[in-house]
Amino acid sequence: MPIAVAIAVAGCLVIGVEARHSTFTGDDWSFILQRRGLSAGVFLRPHNEHLSALPILSYKVLLAVFGLGSYIPFVVLLLVLHGITCVLLYAITRRYVGPWVALAPTAIFAVLGPAWNDLLWAFQIGYLGSVAAGLGMVLCLERRDRNADVGAGILLGVSLLCSSIGVGMVVFGSLLILLQRPVRWRRLTAVAVPVALYLLWYAFYGVSGLHWQSIPSDAHYVFRALSAALASITGLGGTPANPFEVSLRYGRVLALAAVVALIVYLIRGGRPPAITWAALATAVVLWVAQWLDYVPGRDAAESRYQYTAAALVLIALCAVASGWRPTVRLGSVLAVLTVVVCGVNIQILHNRTAFWSMITRYDRSETGALEIAKGIVADDFSPDNPFVVKLTGDHFIFVITAGPYFSAVRSWGSPAYSPQEILAQTEAVRVTADLVLGEAERVNPAKVGGRAAAGCRRSGPRALETRAGKLTVSAGASPAAVRLRRFATSYGWLRWSVPAHTTLVLSLPRDRTDIPWHISVAGTGAVCAELTPPAAA
Repeated sequence: MPIAVAIAVAGCLVIGVEARHSTFTGDDWSFILQRRGLSAGVFLRPHNEHLSALPILSYKVLLAVFGLGSYIPFVVLLLVLHGITCVLLYAITRRYVGPWVALAPTAIFAVLGPAWNDLLWAFQIGYLGSVAAGLGMVLCLERRDRNADVGAGILLGVSLLCSSIGVGMVVFGSLLILLQRPVRWRRLTAVAVPVALYLLWYAFYGVSGLHWQSIPSDAHYVFRALSAALASITGLGGTPANPFEVSLRYGRVLALAAVVALIVYLIRGGRPPAITWAALATAVVLWVAQWLDYVPGRDAAESRYQYTAAALVLIALCAVASGWRPTVRLGSVLAVLTVVVCGVNIQILHNRTAFWSMITRYDRSETGALEIAKGIVADDFSPDNPFVVKLTGDHFIFVITAGPYFSAVRSWGSPAYSPQEILAQTEAVRVTADLVLGEAERVNPAKVGGRAAAGCRRSGPRALETRAGKLTVSAGASPAAVRLRRFATSYGWLRWSVPAHTTLVLSLPRDRTDIPWHISVAGTGAVCAELTPPAAA
């Protein structure tokens, strides 16, 4: 056990180093902005059909203690849950393959790179909490005594309070009780009580997005899910074009081989332990539920589904190999293969971290731009609105709108970059910050007619610089162009054309940074530009 704990700690340290630059993104903001207060509905209202009461409570406690200034406390909680899950996985698998062989699945699971979305994103404490509590339930049920059954019921309740993965753990616990011999029916109360409470919650708050017409194609989805899980635990997850998915190139071959091997094993008289069927059935139930609730972004190969799937498949594989004790030579081969798989998966994790860190830089820069526009921007403005996303890509902060965001910042501080920190980012990030700031401050020109501005001298291309003011641009017989930038060194999407014989007026409000706007005015013919400073406050 000490070695397993050391492996779990080492895995958490590797992940922690990779996750150190992460920030709040995606559904993090749903918990922060849309779950204010302490009413029952705040905790019991489902999040994407999940009962997420304990994750919501965790966020509230962490926000109250640490605020929004750092994401590290949230990542630490995620890693604590991951470390616990690794140790529990070891405790279960060593019952079947012994203390030394069980270190292999534990090590692989500890650095499961293809499940990076679960390991780098603190929001996934829901999934990890459900899995950790579910494996704790399994250990309790395998003890087969009354006190342990009470503990199993409590842990199953915890699993259900974390996410809908808990529903799969209901299947796991029920089958484990029913398949053990002799069957003791009273032990089902360990499952029945938390299930009854869950059904009570569902009666008042539950929602379902299941599409029953999808049932005929379940088998294909389940096969893809098994392929993804086997690719993940063998280091063959690869690098597909979509960073959120696991490559199935080799996984399909592994899945087909696994199914054939299991059939041959059974035909030849193999009798795997009850936990094998319980783990596999739980995986299949969860995969079928994912398919019946399918929307784009819920493919079987999604990274966030690999954590639960890997734990269940590793348990089933170890249970099938029950009693196997390798020779020294085979043990050495297993150790080398484990090190290779861990190394490959750490590399996958590192590669995905680069993508996730890029999202962090965009998110903190866009919210930084939003804060510069405070007092000017509309309360319902979103930095990841459809127009911005169309031009720059989705950076997963679509939940944020200015009013609730500023309220959260007043309560817990800010995770955003300062203006100087935005200036230190890559050009693409700074161009996006310019776009968000221009949209937030409604920097759009108004056409005032086909006339030249009074007192505006005719000139050629001009480069202007100002923090705030009114820019008047008149084009002669040929069109002209106006371009703006603030953080970027190149002109991005803040650009407008001025039709011939037309005057446009662009208003630049005074905001919360002294960094000036840079303005380019140019045309093929005569063009003039006049910059009027704002009136004194």
